[in-house]
Amino acid sequence: MPPPKQSSESSSDTGDAVRLYHLAGQQQKAGRVAQAISLYRELLRMAPRHLAAMAALAILLEGQGSKEEARVLGRRRTGLEAQNAYAIGKALAREGQHARAVPFFERAIGLKPDYLKATWRLGEAFSHLKRTPEALRCYRRCLELSPDDVELHFMIAALGGENAPACAPEAYVRSYFDNYAESFDEHLCESLDYRGPEILFAHARRFLGQGRARFDILDIGCGTGLAGQKFHGLARSLTGVDLSPGMIAQAKARSLYDALHIAEAVMFLAEAPAGRYDLLIACDSLVYIGDLEPLIAAAVQALRPGGFFVLSLEKGRAPGFVLQTSGRYAHHPDYLSGLVADRFRIRAADEAVLRREFGAPVVERVYVLERL
Repeated sequence: MPPPKQSSESSSDTGDAVRLYHLAGQQQKAGRVAQAISLYRELLRMAPRHLAAMAALAILLEGQGSKEEARVLGRRRTGLEAQNAYAIGKALAREGQHARAVPFFERAIGLKPDYLKATWRLGEAFSHLKRTPEALRCYRRCLELSPDDVELHFMIAALGGENAPACAPEAYVRSYFDNYAESFDEHLCESLDYRGPEILFAHARRFLGQGRARFDILDIGCGTGLAGQKFHGLARSLTGVDLSPGMIAQAKARSLYDALHIAEAVMFLAEAPAGRYDLLIACDSLVYIGDLEPLIAAAVQALRPGGFFVLSLEKGRAPGFVLQTSGRYAHHPDYLSGLVADRFRIRAADEAVLRREFGAPVVERVYVLERL
């Protein structure tokens, strides 16, 4: 017997659902309540998410005295309505239509006040719209629902509601980039006009020369491998490290790296054999670290004398480092200069626009450091 055709089955099921709904409605209007209830139940077995049938059945059950069953059905219907509103809001937010997403998230929360995901997404939408007080209210409500969530504390800190930590929580970075991994390249390169790898490569070339592949390279926060793709031709060996399994999976698909590791960068560098690498690259990946001292110390031990560290940082105006509303850190030029003194020679420190955000250029500083 040939397998059934899925499309015709779906069409048939839809037709049956419409037919049952009309039949049940006719029985209800005629006062044949028991028959109407039976038909609505049959319909919901076939189409469990049919909201109109749920509403009609709940009314009939209430009238028949089955109040608890009616309440259960009502809660189920409300939950599904909330899910539908959330799904629409989420789809709009993914398209960057945050203003249009807001009422759908608000609708979901109105139906289900303890809807953590919708409250979180509403906070994100408000943050994108620069409506900071509303975003903070949403995140603080999320904390009431999930008190131990370190990611929420970080997001509140980014909006100025708490003191900033020394770096972004690993769980926050991992979750963010796992969710972003499949669309990362398209969004970054096409929507944000990302030029980070080529700019870092051009800076590195000024000091690495034009010779054949001869460097043991570590790509810190390698992501999907965009920087690795650019630097691959210089590599005797190319290693990538990233917190996000999703990003590592994308990088692996490029078949560029000799080794890929899911790990935190500072720990990975600190545990590397002394002098293991002669070139470190960190292309737009250190923006999730505020206090760079542990990273610089680990880089010193992992690099051979005379090795290079090529990196980019978002330029900060305040002394030291500051956590921005974007959830990324910016560093004052004097901060890095002080950290690397007596450990690295600064061979280049140039301002560049690696990408755009909300239509505006994001100014970064590209450094080439030589290990003393």
